[in-house]
Parts: sequence; structure tokens; C-alpha cells
Amino acid sequence: MIDIFIRSMLGTFFSKILDLYIANSLWINGIILAYALLVVISRFNYARMSKAILDNLKEKYSTQIEKKNASSLIHVLNKAEIPWVESIKKSKIPLLTPPGSIRIYWKTVNNMQKFLPIEKIVELLKAKDEEVGEQNA
Repeated sequence: MIDIFIRSMLGTFFSKILDLYIANSLWINGIILAYALLVVISRFNYARMSKAILDNLKEKYSTQIEKKNASSLIHVLNKAEIPWVESIKKSKIPLLTPPGSIRIYWKTVNNMQKFLPIEKIVELLKAKDEEVGEQNA
């Protein structure tokens, strides 16, 4: 009875799609689950690469990062050599997904620069400094 009600609401075309889904639900759900797993793995990969960049910058420019405000830090990082290639090489997984997205991208220097611009790096560095300051207090 519920099936008849649902099919009457869907119409002829969408009833055929429902039949297709019911017949192949294992494959369809498996593909969706596999994609979701790839998104999670790719997001961890993005986090690992961005952490490598932040750690490298903190190591090289620790004194400048602590003393400067955000706008002057952007100026310093524009002149600095950001270790894009080194951070990409640290990860064995060839995919990345930025936060707030479910699309998977190849890990390339261009994609990392697009998803982790200088302004975002400054924001993350300042947030990390505030966390360290709170822990020390």
C-alpha cells in the first residue's frame, strides 16, 4: 500500500528510476560509500599537507610570525618561499579535498595554492599562535 502511494506520487518516469535503484541498490550505495571514503581520506591528506606547510613556515620564520600583524605577515609570506612541493611530496595519497567541499582534486601545486592562499596561511598561523599562547597561560 505504501509502495502504491509512493509510486503514484512519483509518476511513471520516477517510478522507473525507483525500480532501477531497487534493482541495483548495492552497487549504487557502494559507489556512494566509496566516494565518501575518498573524500574523508582526501580531507585528511589536505590537512596533512597544510600542516606541513605551516610547520615549515613556523620553523623558518618563527620570530617574524610572532611579532607581526596579519597585513605585514602577508607581505612577508609573499616574499617568502612557501614549500609547496615539499608538502606535496610528504603525502603518498594523490588526492585532496579542501574543508567545506566534497569534490576531490588531484594534489598539485596549483590546487594547493588555490585552496591554501597566503591569507588563509596567515589566518592559520595566527590561530595556531593564539592556541599556543592560551596553552602556555
